[in-house]
Amino acid sequence: MSEYVLVGCKLPHGLILEILEAPKPGEDFLKPRVAGHRVTLKGACSLYNQSTKKSAMNFDYAITPVEKSFWEKWYAINKDRDFIRNSLIFVADKQDRAEAIAKERTLAVKTGLEPLSQENDARMKRNEPNPAYLEPNL
Repeated sequence: MSEYVLVGCKLPHGLILEILEAPKPGEDFLKPRVAGHRVTLKGACSLYNQSTKKSAMNFDYAITPVEKSFWEKWYAINKDRDFIRNSLIFVADKQDRAEAIAKERTLAVKTGLEPLSQENDARMKRNEPNPAYLEPNL
């Protein structure tokens, strides 16, 4: 029986983790290679709840179980990526720990893909039309 870790992902669309073999010496690195072991992390938008009608972007992290050996290999290769360093993905060993980490990082971590607030948009507060649309293109 293999051990699992829980990987939290804040990206709304999720992420595919894959370990590929390195190209052999002298081989063209652009040449297609055989797909390696692949794991799909659920994204925050995958948690839409039909019964509560809660907007998908109200969720913070989706948690996906991943084999521990796969995660360790993948993490060793990709630990310097921006989405790892910026805490868009994290790992935990237990469900309650994963939920605590997700709750702790809810407001502190931003993906840059959050929906825009129309209430704070200056264009929504004006009644006059946008002058950029009134000027003819010359």
